[in-house]
Amino acid sequence: MLKRIYSLLAAVLLASILTTGWVAYNSINRFNKAVNQDKLQTAINIVTEKISEQKSYQEIDQSIKKFFDKEKGNIRITIMEESGKVLYDNEAAGEEMDNHRYRPEVYRAIRDNSPSYAIRKSDTLGTEIFYLAQYFKESKIVIRAAIPMVEYSSSMRETGMRFLFIFALSFIAIFL
Repeated sequence: MLKRIYSLLAAVLLASILTTGWVAYNSINRFNKAVNQDKLQTAINIVTEKISEQKSYQEIDQSIKKFFDKEKGNIRITIMEESGKVLYDNEAAGEEMDNHRYRPEVYRAIRDNSPSYAIRKSDTLGTEIFYLAQYFKESKIVIRAAIPMVEYSSSMRETGMRFLFIFALSFIAIFL
């Protein structure tokens, strides 16, 4: 009888630890996503400000690099016409790029006239990217900012591994 109670308590404790870890992991994931969205929105705001000051694309790129130093990761900026024709991209030759009108984040930004987020594989770079596109109706341009998911995914993978380690230690401690 005592062994049965001990087993039940151990199972409840492990379930509690696992549930707490899962809730914490999801909360951290949502927080990281919000931080990245804010980072991309800030980049778009800087680009918008520099465009209104009639700065060149190179000056815009320098402003982005200055604001987001290397410790904060690379920010990719793409400026395009409403038609999807790329005017500028700070990581690829814009004039050689495919039309972006029907990229999911660009399409939704124009359709809904509001910022649109997407996480998908870049057709140009071939890696997972976190995108934010914003349409500016008055000037008929779309500004898109993006960051590699490598930074985002590695921090979440590390957090997940820590939770699994804590769970494994708890499991061992309870049953030994």
